[in-house]
Amino acid sequence: MTLFESVILGLVQGLAEFLPISSSGHLAALQHFFGISGDNVLTFTVLLHFGTLISIFIAYWSDIVMLVKELFATIKDVCTGKGLQVNKNETRKLGFMIIAASIPTAVIGLLFNDFFESLYTSMLPIGICLLITGTCLFLAERFGGGKRA
Repeated sequence: MTLFESVILGLVQGLAEFLPISSSGHLAALQHFFGISGDNVLTFTVLLHFGTLISIFIAYWSDIVMLVKELFATIKDVCTGKGLQVNKNETRKLGFMIIAASIPTAVIGLLFNDFFESLYTSMLPIGICLLITGTCLFLAERFGGGKRA
């Protein structure tokens, strides 16, 4: 992998991660078009995603700190017999929603890891998934009534 290819992949990751498109799909497509393969590809892709994670921690640091504090407050409430109190405040509720959304994702990832890895190495499923995502975004924009969250 050349320096130019690395910079292009980094730019695509940085720009695509915060858009409603698949940054991983775009990275895989670019790696295919650049002819990049081998064990270093996975390592580089993981490092790109790690860089994105660091930027998210920087951008949302105060929110992350509030979530961690609320986690410890929840543990304290459970240990003192007050219970989980999921709806005690918005931060606690958000924390529980993050955990609830993460559990099925983790289970699916663990159970179907080999299947998803095989999809990542072939352009056909990547292209199909990008088309499906684009179609869903188009339909949501077209028929969403113009209401934005």
